[in-house]
Amino acid sequence: MNQSLKVFQDFKFFFKEKKKICYWILLLSFVAGGFYYFFQPSKYKGEASFILQEKSSSLSSLSGLASQFGFDLPGVGISGSLFSGDNILEILKSKKIVSEVLLSTINSNGEKTTLADHYLDFSGQRKKWIFFGKSDLASVSFNGLSQYEDLNNLQDSILQIVYSKITREKLVIGKEEKKNTIIHITINTKDPAFSAVFSQRLIESAAKFYVQVKTDLSRKNVGKLEARADSILGLLNAKTKVTSATKEIDGNPAIKMMMIPNELASRDKTILMTIYAEVVKNLEIAKITLAQETPAIQMLDVPGKSIYDNKPKLLEVIVGSIFLGLFAVLAYLAALIVSRTYFTTEK
Repeated sequence: MNQSLKVFQDFKFFFKEKKKICYWILLLSFVAGGFYYFFQPSKYKGEASFILQEKSSSLSSLSGLASQFGFDLPGVGISGSLFSGDNILEILKSKKIVSEVLLSTINSNGEKTTLADHYLDFSGQRKKWIFFGKSDLASVSFNGLSQYEDLNNLQDSILQIVYSKITREKLVIGKEEKKNTIIHITINTKDPAFSAVFSQRLIESAAKFYVQVKTDLSRKNVGKLEARADSILGLLNAKTKVTSATKEIDGNPAIKMMMIPNELASRDKTILMTIYAEVVKNLEIAKITLAQETPAIQMLDVPGKSIYDNKPKLLEVIVGSIFLGLFAVLAYLAALIVSRTYFTTEK
């Protein structure tokens, strides 16, 4: 108790002695808080979320039918998902997907421009390059480009800078829980339009890529089977015409040789009808498999038309700066007490 009272008295003594310095510390912390509020960049948060509904194929009992003609039915007996685990998080942050979104267009000040160009403008990156004498970089534009493959080396380097800046500092992708299938995307930038558009298009681009990869083999099988069915149907129609042309209505039974072309055409027609029936059957199986394996991606939340600035409020900043000032004053007084105790002990 006596020790606590002594410490309190020491604080009181040094506060009176160093009162001006303590007030200056509080004033400086208050001013620093004001400067921080007025000079900190705006933070417009674009939030979006989606859920992936996987569809599994139940056609394992029919998969052998397609193998008769050398076709695979993907997804039968295959477990797991391309988007299982944390794969979805990596796909959403991949350079392919992010670059595709950055090369999409947006209306800025009444003009159509790419998201990459818009980001370079509002982030002040072009002004920095001009200030440091790199006008060649500042003049680069992505307008008119829609594919990553169309970029030249300089454009690719600049897009890499934008990609790294966004994925490392601006973009947050994750799940609320590890077993949760709902994916949340959040991006914070100084421009509300960019934040709103980017988060939504990122989901759309990733979904399109996923569906394309997931159903690629099934779509190819459907295309091959359709081509095979059309080819066999053409041959079947041709054989039908041959059969009709060689059929003898009142032929002389004694002349057997004139019946051979009709018999051969009828046999070929029967074979083609059997093959065509099997191909059509496998085509329908492939179409059902494609429909079953096409995933459904449901958007849960999308950014609204109005996105508010999420930077800290002025009152919050001022209160926080005052508390930091008080902490700095207490630390300063504590240092004085410790210093006096040390030198007293030395003597």
